[in-house]
Amino acid sequence: MKNHMKEFLQLQMKKVDALMNFFLAAYFCIGLMLAPYYNTWDVALGVGSLCLLAYYSTRYFMPDSSLYRYVLAAVVGVFMAQFIYQMHGLFEMHFFAFIGSVILISYRNWKLQLPLAAVVIIHHAVFGYLQFSGRWDIYLTQLDYMSLQTFFIHIALTVVIFFLSGYWAYHIKKSSDVIVKKSYAIGKLQEASQQKDTLIAMSDNLKISNDKLLSINSELQHIFNTVKEVLFSMDYSTCRVIQVSAACTQVFGYTPGQFKEDAKLWLRLIYPADKHVVIEMEHAVKTGKVYTSRYRVLHKNKDIRWVETRITPTLDASGRPERIDGTCVDITEEVILKQRLEDERSQHIQQVTAAVITAQENERSFLSGELHDNINPVLATAKLYLECVASGFENRDELLAESKRFINTAMEEIRTLSRALSAPTLGHISLSEAISNLILHIERTKDIRFSKHFAGVNELLLNDKLKLSIYRIVQEQVNNIIRHAQATEVHISLVQHTDKLVLKVRDNGKGCTITDKPKGLGLQNIASRAGLFDGEVSMQSAPGKGFDLIVSFKLQYNLCMNDSKAYIPVG
Repeated sequence: MKNHMKEFLQLQMKKVDALMNFFLAAYFCIGLMLAPYYNTWDVALGVGSLCLLAYYSTRYFMPDSSLYRYVLAAVVGVFMAQFIYQMHGLFEMHFFAFIGSVILISYRNWKLQLPLAAVVIIHHAVFGYLQFSGRWDIYLTQLDYMSLQTFFIHIALTVVIFFLSGYWAYHIKKSSDVIVKKSYAIGKLQEASQQKDTLIAMSDNLKISNDKLLSINSELQHIFNTVKEVLFSMDYSTCRVIQVSAACTQVFGYTPGQFKEDAKLWLRLIYPADKHVVIEMEHAVKTGKVYTSRYRVLHKNKDIRWVETRITPTLDASGRPERIDGTCVDITEEVILKQRLEDERSQHIQQVTAAVITAQENERSFLSGELHDNINPVLATAKLYLECVASGFENRDELLAESKRFINTAMEEIRTLSRALSAPTLGHISLSEAISNLILHIERTKDIRFSKHFAGVNELLLNDKLKLSIYRIVQEQVNNIIRHAQATEVHISLVQHTDKLVLKVRDNGKGCTITDKPKGLGLQNIASRAGLFDGEVSMQSAPGKGFDLIVSFKLQYNLCMNDSKAYIPVG
C-alpha cells in the first residue's frame, strides 16, 4: 500500500511541477510587462532570469530531491520583491506573495510556505528599514512613512495568510491520503472479486481446454496411426523404440508392439549391403544434425524394399543425444520408376545414336552414289576426249572444248553436291539466305513450289550452332517431303518471340497418322538435333491433310563463344 501511495504522490507531483512551469513563465512575463513603466528592463531580465536559473538548475541537478520546490517558494517571494521594486513601491504588488502562497498549496506541503514567508518578512524588514532611514532608491511602499505598529500588523496578516495556506496544504494532503487509502482498499476488494471471477472463469476455461486437448490428442493419435509415413521416436541410450506409428506394419510387416518389444528389430531389417547407413546415422546423431538416407530393408514376407529415413536428434543440456525422432517412407515404387526412366533414357540415347550413325552412313552412301553415278561418268568422258586429242584425232579443238565442258559440268556437280551436304558458311551468309539457296536448288530439279516467312528473327543474336541445327532440320524435313510426301507446296516459317524461337515446315502432301514417337529415321534425326538445344518437336498430320513439323526452342540471353551477346537455347 505504501508503494501504491508513493506512486500516486509522485504522479501528482509531476503534474504540479508541470503546472509550475506555466506559473513561472507568467511571473517572468509580468516582470517584462512592468518594465516599460519605470524603464526597469535590467531588473526584469536580470532578476527574473536568475530566479528561473536557480529553480531549473536545482531541479535538473537534484531531480530526486524536494529541494527545488523550496527554491521555488523562495523564487516566488523574490518575484514579488522584483515587481515592488519595478513599480517603485506600488502597494498592490504585495499581493503576488499571497498569489504565490495559494499556488504552493498545490504541492500539499505546508513547509513550502516557510521559505516564502521568510523572504517576505526579511524583505519587508530590511528594505522597510532602508527606505524609511532615508534611502530614496529603495521601494517597499509608496507611503512616506510606516510606523513600527503598522509594519507588524502587515507582517502578522501576512503570516496569517501563509498559515492558512499551509493549513490548507496540510489538510488537503491528509484528506487525499485518506481518499487514496480508501480507494486502494476498494480497489483491493474489487481486485479480489475480479480474481475470484477470473479463477472461476479460468477453471471453466481449463475444463474446456482439457476437453479440447483430449479431442486434439485423439485426433493426433488418429493422424499418427493413419499417415502412410512411419513416424517413430527412439531412446538413444537404449536404442529402444518409444513410439512408432501403425504404418510400420505396411512398410516392414511388423506391428508397433513388436518394434517396442525388440530393441534390435529395426537394425536386423536393414539390408546387409546397406548396413553402412547405421554408422552414418550414429555420426549425424552425435553431431546433432538432421540426417536423411535411402537404403534397402527386408520385409517380413522376404521382399526387398527401398525406404527413405529422416532422423532429427534431440540433445540434452550438456549437448549429448538423448532421443531420436524421425520418419520412414517406402520409396520402392519411386526407385523402380526412376530405374525404368533411366533405362528408357539409355535406350533412347542408343536409338538416337543409331539414328545419327545411320544418317551418316546414308549421307556417305548418297555421296558415293553421286560420285559414282554422276560425276565419275562425266570425268571419264572428259578423260576419253583428252586421250583422243593426245592420239592425234583431226577434230582436236572440238574435243578439247568438249573436254573442258565436261570438266566444268563435273565441277558444278561437285559444287551442288557440296551445297546439299553442308550448310553455307554462316559467317558469310545468313540463315535466311542459306534456306533460300536450298529452296532455289530444289525448285530447279523438283516440281515443288516453296514459300518462306521470317518474322522478328535477329540472326545477330542467335548462336551459330543453333542456326546450323535449324538449317539441318529444314534440310532433313525437305528431303523427307521429297521422298515420301508427294507434295506440291511447302511453306517454311521461322518466328522469334521474346523467349522462344518457333520453326514450322508445312506441306500439302499425302500426310500420315501421327504416333507418339517418330519411327522414321529422318524424324528421329530431327528430334535428336532439336534435343541438343532443348527443343520441343511436335507434329500435326492426317491422311490426305499434309504434314506440319513444329520445332520450338526456348531462348535466354547469354554470351556466345566469341564474347558477343547472343540468344542460345535453355539447357
